[in-house]
Amino acid sequence: MSKPTFKIICDYRENFKSKTFSGFFNDHQDRNTFEKINREILKLGFDCEIFGGVRELMNAYAKDCKCDKNSIYINLSDGLDTQYSRVQIPVLCDLLRLKYSGCGPFEAALATNKFYSNLAVKNLDYLTPSDILFNRCYICEQEIHIEKYPVIVKPNCEGSSLGITHNSVCSDKTQVLNVIQELSPFFAEFLIEEYIQGYDITNFVIGNNRNIVLNEVLAIKHHNKLIFETEVLGVDDHINKSRIFLPAEKYLPKELIQKIKHESVTIMEKLHIKDICRIDYRVTENGDIYFLEINTVPAIHEESQAGAICKNKQIPFSEFIEFFLKSI
Repeated sequence: MSKPTFKIICDYRENFKSKTFSGFFNDHQDRNTFEKINREILKLGFDCEIFGGVRELMNAYAKDCKCDKNSIYINLSDGLDTQYSRVQIPVLCDLLRLKYSGCGPFEAALATNKFYSNLAVKNLDYLTPSDILFNRCYICEQEIHIEKYPVIVKPNCEGSSLGITHNSVCSDKTQVLNVIQELSPFFAEFLIEEYIQGYDITNFVIGNNRNIVLNEVLAIKHHNKLIFETEVLGVDDHINKSRIFLPAEKYLPKELIQKIKHESVTIMEKLHIKDICRIDYRVTENGDIYFLEINTVPAIHEESQAGAICKNKQIPFSEFIEFFLKSI
């Protein structure tokens, strides 16, 4: 059997504007990162090239271009800067009948929407924070009824802490409404979520159908703390690269880490999340695990969780990429 050939689908950070005013930041990885991933795949003995991103796929579909149907297209794109941007690549790949890595359109949309992904995980009998979905098109501010404070207010369909600042944690309704008022020009929908005190935990998983080739749990240190009472991981922390990813086994019991890993694998299986994902949790000092969100196109570079795993486990970056290819 001949080796598969790969084409990388990606959209370069350099081609997008900043999503914040406090410094340059957007979700996308830069050109150098994708070129390095391409080089590593070539070193592993596979044919691989960078195909392009959303615009190249749209052009291929609009002009009825013949794409290589034998190659596997590795989806590493966050899509264009629109709502539900991560749905764009799987939709276009389906239209072009390409073989591609990662989730299909519905699964990508579900993962993007924090409120509905929380409902899906809650249906698996796992813990999620109590939450309220707020959209002015459907309900008015007077209908917001919060039973317990503090809460955190965040955009419902954004990642990378976009829209989250130190003001996002609120202790009364007036503060909640002020945050919504401030962010309404930029975001249409908000999640008002119970603030869970505890560890910020992230779980990076590669694999499919219980055939998991990598499953690593990390604790996130920021604001010089590991256990959080009112602090948030805001977009400024991403810009300033103030997060530190640490091996979770230094802080959590082995049995609890295994429980987190099992929960992540189950969520992937039941929500049909394929090949790769990163799931974020808040874990209390009592060992309660609260699902927060899932990322179906996690960043793969030295400064991300992937890089921290390579450093902590002394795994060469090429071996990490090989795990990913094996899963695909």
